[in-house]
Amino acid sequence: MLEGYTGYEENLPASMKKELGKINAALLPVFNVDIEKMRKAIEDPALRSRILAHQEASVSLGYKSDYNIRFAPYVRYYLGDATKFSDYFSFGVLVNVPLPPGKDKTEKVKETEYDYLKSSYDRTVRDSVHDVLNTYYEYSYKLDDLVKFLFQKEELLERLRKELVRFDFRDPSFSARETLAIYAQYLDTDFEILHIKQLLYLHLAFLAKYVPEFSITPYVIPVNTEKDIKMNAKQRSGERSLYIWSEAFNSIENESLLWFLKTKSIKHALISFGKKTDRKKLAEFLKLAGGTVSVEALLGDNGLLSDREKLQETFAELSSYQFQGLHLDVEPHTLADWKTQSAKYLNQYIEMLKTVVANPWMKGRVLSISIPVFYPEEALKQIFPLVDTVYVMPYETKNPDTVAQRIKEEIGIDRTKIVIALRVKDFESELELENFISTLQNRTGVSSFALHSLTEYLENIGGSHEIEGKTNIH
Repeated sequence: MLEGYTGYEENLPASMKKELGKINAALLPVFNVDIEKMRKAIEDPALRSRILAHQEASVSLGYKSDYNIRFAPYVRYYLGDATKFSDYFSFGVLVNVPLPPGKDKTEKVKETEYDYLKSSYDRTVRDSVHDVLNTYYEYSYKLDDLVKFLFQKEELLERLRKELVRFDFRDPSFSARETLAIYAQYLDTDFEILHIKQLLYLHLAFLAKYVPEFSITPYVIPVNTEKDIKMNAKQRSGERSLYIWSEAFNSIENESLLWFLKTKSIKHALISFGKKTDRKKLAEFLKLAGGTVSVEALLGDNGLLSDREKLQETFAELSSYQFQGLHLDVEPHTLADWKTQSAKYLNQYIEMLKTVVANPWMKGRVLSISIPVFYPEEALKQIFPLVDTVYVMPYETKNPDTVAQRIKEEIGIDRTKIVIALRVKDFESELELENFISTLQNRTGVSSFALHSLTEYLENIGGSHEIEGKTNIH
């Protein structure tokens, strides 16, 4: 690594080398990249139109027919050889009459060249976007590495502080060898941070050449505080799941979605299996995810309560996909006559669960459900034994005590099956959400949490710059 760094430094212009001593690399800012904004700039239809208009105008000039007849008078003098007197003048006029080519043929050739210009431009844009996205993924992974090393650096500093305290107090457990080993690790970490920052800035320089302004400034968002970096570096509390509805799933490239899930420590993705979900893209995502993320088919159709034929048709279609399980977000409590017919609907709900459990497709797969916090205890006692996981939805509160109170009946039945579902739009920032989850875990003893939904995450706290697709559905 040191050789690479030295080689990089040697390749710098002499004028830059003189200024190196004035730069404190530790103070250089860290950025997120607004990849969606950058992509739109590269694919800008207005820019395409302007460039192609200039190119087509240039081509048109080459096909402009000239119908002017030209006259060119001339005078010539002929000088004979030395033995003969044969000098003379001649006068004349040259007439140039152009013969224009066939108009139809010329127009076809010109249109062909226009088409070539368009396809060439579009191919260049497509290749540019491909290069930019690949560089962005590399940049994102390096940024994750930077965050981890920054956090590691803080931990090593704390360990060094404790060792020095032991030394000051003449603690017999103090070890000079251990202290030096920690310090050596600290120096290695600090150098690694410097190396990663170098790579990040090189990636930014590479990205800059693809945007119209040749400047990366409009497309980066500073990571403002060390506090935010540390928060992102910490291990997120508990197991994480995420609701992903059809339009959101369709709008985001599979590679970007998988990267997003990994960076947010989300191990379970509940992906809508509704009619609007892109089936081809879904099959490709399941193959891409492999065993890195558990994916469950998300069904939210209240018609499944009583329509057993529809349920069987759904299972027939599910057999073509490699889901790890099924999640039912069937909500009879949203029906208009729930208040007067709740007992009937709960019975239908329980019978639906029994039908699902009995289906051969469920063998070896998990069954999870989403329920509100107000189902009666007698119904919950029948529901819990039928499923593997129960997602309880205590929405519209940021008070841990309120959440604990609302889900106490579910906890009393089987704490190990509970996932607490949180609505992302109820929180102002990702840090607030993370702190709430940590507090809630300590308060309730529940260690699994679900976030509703991918769109809310991006629109409210995740930041659209973290992923190139952005949706308008939840």
